Amino acid sequence: MALTAQGDVYSWGYGYHGQLGQGSVTSQKVPTKITDIPKVVSIACGYNFSLAITENSELYSWGNNKHGQLGHGDTNERRTPCKVETLRKDKNLHWSTHKNSTLNSHRASNLMQNILRSGEYADLVISCGDKVFKLHEAIIQLRCPTLKTFNFSTTSSKALEFVLEYIYTNSIPSSYTSTTLLEVLCLAKRLELLALEKMCECSLYMSINTETALYILRESKNLGLNNVMCWALMYI
Repeated sequence: MALTAQGDVYSWGYGYHGQLGQGSVTSQKVPTKITDIPKVVSIACGYNFSLAITENSELYSWGNNKHGQLGHGDTNERRTPCKVETLRKDKNLHWSTHKNSTLNSHRASNLMQNILRSGEYADLVISCGDKVFKLHEAIIQLRCPTLKTFNFSTTSSKALEFVLEYIYTNSIPSSYTSTTLLEVLCLAKRLELLALEKMCECSLYMSINTETALYILRESKNLGLNNVMCWALMYI
């Protein structure tokens, strides 16, 4: 799945259990917008099921429910997003998924983001341009060890901020430009951050339109991003 800056959710791929939220069990070969859900601020995928939190702090789930992992009090499969009534409007709602279960982990992402921004207990310093980043070696070693010795001489501080937010929170900023996404995508490839690479590709796909296609085509060609080039060509 992919979440746009506007709060729309797109899904594609294997859909046998209704985990795409499209109202059927048909698989989708291209990203398709899920229409039966309010504006979304966060998403996650489990094993053949999906979750989303809306801007009103309501949790929706859909897909495979053999073990009750959707949280509706039964084991019935859902093919469209359905509100989890027992967690209505929990303002601190955050969760993670693991195969057949869903875990509520209150404020974990915000906590990691605050640690990154404050630099508290930092024991690793990395410079990029005119900016100094105070980091935590244990987190970097676990999530992206190549970052410690990487040469950032041609990297913008904005792109590195983007990458660090992913490393610390496992998510990406909600606001960005196509220029930043293209740079981060190249940086993710060089740092071997495959999940971030896929997130950037999905976000770029969602941002391409008739106004941005020519610019994205030109820049992706210069950067050797063949997948992005093909997507941009569809709008020209």
